Amino acid sequence: MEMHWYIMTALYQDHKNMDKNGFTLLEVMIVLAIWSVLLLLTTPIIFSQIDKQEEHRFFEVFQSDVLYIQSLAMVSKEEEVRIKFYDQSYSILQGRNKTVARAIPSDWQVNTRILSSISFNEKGTIRQPGTIEIKTTRDTYHIIFPFGKGRCYIVKK
Repeated sequence: MEMHWYIMTALYQDHKNMDKNGFTLLEVMIVLAIWSVLLLLTTPIIFSQIDKQEEHRFFEVFQSDVLYIQSLAMVSKEEEVRIKFYDQSYSILQGRNKTVARAIPSDWQVNTRILSSISFNEKGTIRQPGTIEIKTTRDTYHIIFPFGKGRCYIVKK
């Protein structure tokens, strides 16, 4: 009899300890609901940051390419060096050879009616001043090539 009482007490103690070692289904469901709400709120923020970084990176590379062709134009006097825009890309052309091709994101629109090609003369001055309009998913930018030695500047509209 005493052994039976000892076993029952031990089982009761184990059962009592088990209740304290876990989470109820309700507690788990509440935590999952909170996490899902937080994920839903942060996802648009992450995508807008990705779009912003993509714009920044594109214009940074584009300005570097403009500086590159201006430098080449002042050094190589025989061949014309220029940037030529296409539908969803632009290329750096040296004479008739394509040296670099860069992709423009597929959901962007480039308006090159005013200026479709960029080139500099041997003194580093733009040959044909003008503006290129780029519409991204978020904003519209004008890349302006003025008269004189300045390369370009970018205006967000």
